[in-house]
Amino acid sequence: MKSQPDSAYQFSLSQPFSNRLWCVPRFFSLRNKIIGGYALALSIAIGGTTVGLTLGNFYQQQASAIRDSANQQGRLLSDLQVAMLETLPTREFVPLLRKPTEFKRHKSQLAIRSAEIKALISQLQSSPQTTTIKDLEPLLHKAHQATEKFYQQIAVVLNQVEPLILQPKSTDAAQKLITDFTSGYEFGAIVSRAYELTAYIKTAREQEYQAKLALLEAENLRNQIIGSSMLFSVLFAAVLAFSTSRAIARPIEAVTQVAQIVSYSSDFSLQVPVTTSDEIGLLSTSFNNLIKTIAAYIQKLSQKNHKLQQTEEALRIAHNELEMRVIERTAELAKANQELLIEITERKRVESELLHLAFYDGLTGLPNRALFMDRLKHAVDYSKRHSDYLFAVLFLDLDRFKFINDSLGHTCGDQLLLTVAQRLKECLRSIDLAARLGGDEFTVLLEGMKDVSDVIRVVERIQEKLALPITLRGQEVFTTASIGIALSATGYDQPEDLLRNADLAMYRAKAQGKLRYELFNSQMHVQAVARLQLETALRRAVERQEFRIYYQPIVSLITGKLTGFEALVRWLHPEHGIIFPEEFMPIAQETGLSISIDEWVLHEACRQAKQWQDLFQTNSANLGERPLITSVNLCSSRFSQNKLLYHINQVLKETELDAQSLKLEITESVIMQNAEKATFMLKQLRNLGIQLAIDDFGTGYSSLGRLQNFPINELKIDRTFVSGSGIDQGNLEIIETIMTLSKKLGVDVTAEGIETAEQLKFMRAMKCEYGQGYFFSKPLDKSAAEALIVANPQW
Repeated sequence: MKSQPDSAYQFSLSQPFSNRLWCVPRFFSLRNKIIGGYALALSIAIGGTTVGLTLGNFYQQQASAIRDSANQQGRLLSDLQVAMLETLPTREFVPLLRKPTEFKRHKSQLAIRSAEIKALISQLQSSPQTTTIKDLEPLLHKAHQATEKFYQQIAVVLNQVEPLILQPKSTDAAQKLITDFTSGYEFGAIVSRAYELTAYIKTAREQEYQAKLALLEAENLRNQIIGSSMLFSVLFAAVLAFSTSRAIARPIEAVTQVAQIVSYSSDFSLQVPVTTSDEIGLLSTSFNNLIKTIAAYIQKLSQKNHKLQQTEEALRIAHNELEMRVIERTAELAKANQELLIEITERKRVESELLHLAFYDGLTGLPNRALFMDRLKHAVDYSKRHSDYLFAVLFLDLDRFKFINDSLGHTCGDQLLLTVAQRLKECLRSIDLAARLGGDEFTVLLEGMKDVSDVIRVVERIQEKLALPITLRGQEVFTTASIGIALSATGYDQPEDLLRNADLAMYRAKAQGKLRYELFNSQMHVQAVARLQLETALRRAVERQEFRIYYQPIVSLITGKLTGFEALVRWLHPEHGIIFPEEFMPIAQETGLSISIDEWVLHEACRQAKQWQDLFQTNSANLGERPLITSVNLCSSRFSQNKLLYHINQVLKETELDAQSLKLEITESVIMQNAEKATFMLKQLRNLGIQLAIDDFGTGYSSLGRLQNFPINELKIDRTFVSGSGIDQGNLEIIETIMTLSKKLGVDVTAEGIETAEQLKFMRAMKCEYGQGYFFSKPLDKSAAEALIVANPQW
C-alpha cells in the first residue's frame, strides 16, 4: 500500500489508543462548523415564528373580544324579545277556557315571566356596549315601562276572567274580556317595544359577523408569517447542507459504495480512492487495509477447508438418500393407519349421532316424535291382532311454561323441561313410553291397561307429581299440565288419528281451566273440523269483502235527538246468512285476521259518515248544529299496533272526514294491559282531534288512579248494568258510581242496552248524556240508517 505524505499521521488498528487521539480536535472542529450553521438557521426560524405568533395572537384577541361582546349583546336582546312576546293572552290563555283546571297554574307564572324581563333589561343596561348605541338606552326604558303596565293590566283582566271560566255558559264573556285587552294600549305597547328590538338584534349580529371575519383574517396573517419564517429556515439549511456535502458526504459515499460492492460480489480487490489527508482520508486508508487483511484470511481458510468440504459433501449425500427412503416409507405407513383410524372413528360417531338425533330429543333425552310414532304404530298393530288389548295416548301441555320462560329466561325454561321429563319417567312403568314433541308438549303411551280407571290413575299421578314445586336459580316455581286422553277403543286405528285426538282433548282441558284432563270423544273432532272450516271461510270472506256494517243510533238523552251511530260489523255468509261478531271475531283474533277486518270497518265507517254529512247537513237543522259522530271499536291487537296512528291518519285524509267526527271505543281491559303505552297512544290519538271512549266500562279491571290520566272523552256503561226487566239495587249503585266518577273526570257517559221507557227515564234522571239500545233502534243497514236520519225523530 502506498504511504501517506505525513508518516506521523499513519493510523492502524495495532497502534495504541493514545497515539490515535490526534484526530479528536480536528473532528470536533468540523462538527462545530456544522452545528453552528444549523443553529443559526434554527435561531432565525424561531425568531421569525415568534414575531408572527405575537402579531397573530394580538389581532386574534382584539377580534375575539369584539365578537364575544356582540354575541352577548345579540343574545340578551333576543332573549328579551322572546320573553316579551311569550306571554300573550290570545295564545296562552284562550285555550285554557276549555281547561279551567290549568288556569291557576298559568296565571301564577306571570310574576315569574315579568321578573325575567326585568332581569334581562337590567343586564342590557349594565352592558358596556349599550352606551355605544345611542337609541338603545331610551328603548330599554320604554320596554321596562310597557312591561310594568302590561303585567299590571293583565293581572286585573285575569282576575275578572277566572270566576267566569268556572261557569260553562260564561265562556263567551271571558273570551270578550281577553279580546278587549288584546285590542288595548298595554298589549300593543309591549308588542311594539318587542318588535323594535329586532333592528338592534340585527345590528349586534352584523357586528358579530364582522368580528368573525376579522378573526379569520388575523388567523390567516398569523399562518402566513409562520410559513414564511419556516420557509426561510429551510432554504438556509439547504444552502448549508450543500456546502458541507462536498467535504463530508462524497468521501463517505465512496466508502459506502465500495463496501456495498464488496458485500454483494465478495471482490476484496477493490479500494477506496484517498483524496484528502484529514480524518476522512484516514478513514478511507484504514478501510482499504481492512479489506486486504480480510481477503488474505479468506484465501487461507478456503484452501484448508476445500478438502474437508468435499468429504462432508459425499457423506451428506449418502446420509440424505438413506434418511429420505426411511422417512418416505414410515410416513406412508403412518398416513395409511391414521386415515383408517379416523374413518372408523368418524363413521361410528356419525352413526351414533344420527341414531340419537333421529329418535331422541336433544334437550331432555326423551324419545322424539319419530320414535313415539313408531312405538304407537306397533301398539296399534298389536291391538288389531288382539281385540282385548287396551292402550292410551296422553297429550300433555304445561300451563304456565311461557310465563316462567319469559320471566326467568330460556336457561331456566330448559331446566324446567328437564325436571318435567324426569318426573314423567318416575310416574311410568318400564313398558310405557314418554316423549317430547317440542316446546312444552309431551306425549305418553300407556300400554297393556286393564280399563279406563287405570289410565285415570296414571294421569292423576302425573298431575300430582308435576304440581310439586321446582327450584330454579334459588326460586320456587309451580307448573301444572293440561292432559288430553285418547283410548285405543275409540274406533280410530291410525297412529296419527290417536295423537290428533289426544291433542284435541288436551285443548278442551286447557279451555276448561288449569290442572285438568279430558277424555276424547267424537264430538270434539266434529267441532275441530267445523272450526277449521269456519277459519277457512273467514279467510275467504276477508279476500271477498263479505262483511257489512250495521249502524246503531246513539241518541242525546238531553235533547232526544240523533247524534251519531256506532259501526257494528256483520259477516254476510253466502250460505249461512248474517253471522254476528261474537261467533267469528275470536277466531279472527287468533288467526290475525281481525286487523284486516278492523281496518276495513274503520275506512268504510269514515267514508259513510262523510257521505252522510255532505248529503244531509243542509237538510237537517240538527246536523247543521253538530255533524254526526261515528263510533268504531278497536280490538286489542289493533290498539297495540305501531302503525295505528299512521293508518288512521291515512283513512281521515282519504275519506276527508273531520277527526272530531270520529270516536274510537277501546275496552278498559285493553287499556290496563299496558297503561303507560296506552296513555301515550291515547294522547297521540287525541292530538289528532279524535274522540276516545272506554267501552264496556264496569265489566273489567280499572285502576282509578291511572284512569284520571287517560285523555278520554267518554265512558260507556255496559249493557249488563242497564238492560233487562229492571235495574236492580246492585246495578243501580254501580251506575251511580260511574256517573259520579264521570263528573269528577269531566267526561260524558253513554248508556248501552236501553230497551224500555223505564230505563230511558231512569238514565235521564241520572243525568246521563247519551244512550243507545233497542228502545231507540236495532242496528240498521245503510238504507235504514239514511231513512232514520231523514226522519230526524225525537225520543
